Amino acid sequence: MSRSFHFEIKESQGELLVQMKAETNVRKRERLQFLYWYKSGLAITREQIARLLGRSLSVVTKWMRRYMDGGLKKLLTMDYQGRKASRKIPVDAVEELTIKLEQKEGFGSYQEIQEWIKEEYGIEAAYSTVHKLVKYDLNASPKVVRPFSEKKNPAMVEDFKENLSKPLIEVVKPCLEKYKQIRYWVQDESSLSLKTWLRRRITKCGIKPMMKTKANRAGYSLYGAVEIKTGEHFFWEGEKMNSKEFEKFLKDFSDENPSDFHVVQMDNASFHKSQNLALPDNVMLLYQPPYSPEVNPIEQVWGWLKGKMAGEIFSTVENLKMRAKEILTATDNKFFKSIVHRSFIMNALDQSGI
Repeated sequence: MSRSFHFEIKESQGELLVQMKAETNVRKRERLQFLYWYKSGLAITREQIARLLGRSLSVVTKWMRRYMDGGLKKLLTMDYQGRKASRKIPVDAVEELTIKLEQKEGFGSYQEIQEWIKEEYGIEAAYSTVHKLVKYDLNASPKVVRPFSEKKNPAMVEDFKENLSKPLIEVVKPCLEKYKQIRYWVQDESSLSLKTWLRRRITKCGIKPMMKTKANRAGYSLYGAVEIKTGEHFFWEGEKMNSKEFEKFLKDFSDENPSDFHVVQMDNASFHKSQNLALPDNVMLLYQPPYSPEVNPIEQVWGWLKGKMAGEIFSTVENLKMRAKEILTATDNKFFKSIVHRSFIMNALDQSGI
């Protein structure tokens, strides 16, 4: 259980807020944010503050001790004297590098950071110096890039999130006159094949992970829908991804709970929008913005499922189906509810009264 920590902040809540808004240095501002949140009672545990700021518990503890030792002046002193590596690069370069590392684009490699420091500040820092500074002092490291389509329209995504309640409000009254309740689902399809999925493996330094694999691409399509509020799920095996198979999926999905009305969020796949699609009376399709899979949390279900089967070799498609069904059947609604929970969807449901 998270427990609150106690230390006295001399400045008032108003003084901290004014100084925080006026501060232009990003790193100083987040330290003022730390004090303001604690002073105002918005976050009273290390865990809460660390999670809100994206910092480790040790960093929050270090800031608390710096404030207790020397007040606001010491807390806001950007001395970077913790490691020898940091002293070889000017403080202003470290501060600008920190801001760039907080941006989603980041850097491609430590060598790229070396080149950036040389180009911007005329300093030829050793690779080991840059590596120690970035990885240990600034707590930054290489991560797998999340794909971002150039065709994506961020404004449309934000509009979808902010106004999701509007189409829901329109259907509440007429649907509740005819159906028992309205339920909100997220839906998608994924291809599962005999080709072995690989994931990262932990081995000792110098030991290259190896795993037997199978390259056969024979497989099937798995259609799925998960209800946001309850985690109830419906998975359906199809031969292909096309309008005919999708139509069969919708019919079986509808028949599962015929007395309820189902709002189903999905992407803009062509077979989702076929003109000849026979749509059940108790199903409404809600299309999300194009090229924005991140707004559909069922995408994470596919990643989780394939991760569970990573490294496994299947002799036939039937064996593959049995394994996927075994995993999905053994997983309860509580897990699916946690993995698909999104605040913007829950807020829209609350606003619409669903």
